[in-house]
Amino acid sequence: VSIGTDYIFGRQWAMTMFKTKQKSHSIVSLALLVGFIMGTLVNPQAGLMIEIADTDSLSGEHSMKQKNFTELLIDSGSDKYHKHHFERYYEKWLAPYQAKKGLKFLEIGAHKGYSLKLWSSYFTNDPELIVGLAYGNDLNIVQEGVFSDPDGIDISSKVLVFHGDQSQPTTMQRLIDRGAWDVIIDDGSHFPAHVIYSLFCLWPSVRPGGLYVIEDIETSYWSGRHGVYGHKLRKTGFLSDSEHSVVYKLKEIIDVLARHQLGLDSATLSVMPEDGDLCSVEWGMNVVALRKCGTEDGPNPPINPAKPFNKPNLDAWLEKVHATNPRVS
Repeated sequence: VSIGTDYIFGRQWAMTMFKTKQKSHSIVSLALLVGFIMGTLVNPQAGLMIEIADTDSLSGEHSMKQKNFTELLIDSGSDKYHKHHFERYYEKWLAPYQAKKGLKFLEIGAHKGYSLKLWSSYFTNDPELIVGLAYGNDLNIVQEGVFSDPDGIDISSKVLVFHGDQSQPTTMQRLIDRGAWDVIIDDGSHFPAHVIYSLFCLWPSVRPGGLYVIEDIETSYWSGRHGVYGHKLRKTGFLSDSEHSVVYKLKEIIDVLARHQLGLDSATLSVMPEDGDLCSVEWGMNVVALRKCGTEDGPNPPINPAKPFNKPNLDAWLEKVHATNPRVS
C-alpha cells in the first residue's frame, strides 16, 4: 500500500472530512481508519481513491511462507513422516544446521531418493555437499548432478549418490574422504553390527558441533528369527549384548559422559574412537542423536581430583566393552 506523501494526503483529507460534519460518525470513523492506518492517496474532488503502489511487497518471496521441516518431509514422501514421525525430533535437531553455509551432509540409506529430495530442499544456504549412500556393492557407481529415480524425483546439483555396503572398510573410507561432515544420518541396513561399525568408523569425521543420528534402532530388539534387508539377525532382543545390539552399545558409550566428574580423562575412559568430543546423547522413539562438542558449548567441566570410583571395576568393565567393539582401522 502506498505510504509517505500518500499518507500525508490521506491524513489531511480525513481531517477535512471530520471538520465538515457533513457525514455521520460512522463515515468519519471509516475515513480516519482509511486515512491514518492504510495511508491512502485521496483526491477530495474526485472522491476516495486507494492506490496500491507496491504490489511486489504483497507477493513473491515476501508473501510466501517458508515451509518448515515437517511440511517438506510430507512433500518428500519419505517414511520418516508417515511411518516414524521423526519430524518431532528433526525439527529441533537440524534447526542449527539449516542455514549453515557450506554444510556437508551424509545419509546412509538413499533408497529411492525421497529423503534426498527433502535434504536438498531443507538445507538451502548453499550447502557444499549432500551425499546419499545407496544400497549396492558396486563402488564404481556414482551418480552426480541431477539424480532421478523411477518416480521422477529430481535432486539438485549439490547431491552425490554413492553405491556401497556400509559394513565394508572401502565404503567407509570413501565416505570419510569426502568429509568432514556436519550431519550424518544412518538410515541404512538397520543391521546392528553394520550400524555400530559405521558409527565407529565415521564418528571421527563429524565436525565439531556436528550431529550423528541413528534411525530405526528397533531391530536390536527383534528376535533372532527375523532378518533385515537379507541379513539374518542373531542374539538380538531384550537380553542381547553390546556386540549384537546398537542400543546396548550406545548405553556403554553414554557412560563416558560422566568421565570428568569421576576424575577421568578420555584416554582412561573411552569406548569408541574420539568419544572425548562427545557432548550429548539424546534418545527419541526409535531414534537416537549423538552430538559432538563445538566451540559454542564452551569448556568441558574440570576433572574431579577425588576420583570417586573403583578402579578394578572400571578396568574389568572396559575390558568387556572393548572386547565387543568392532574392528576399525
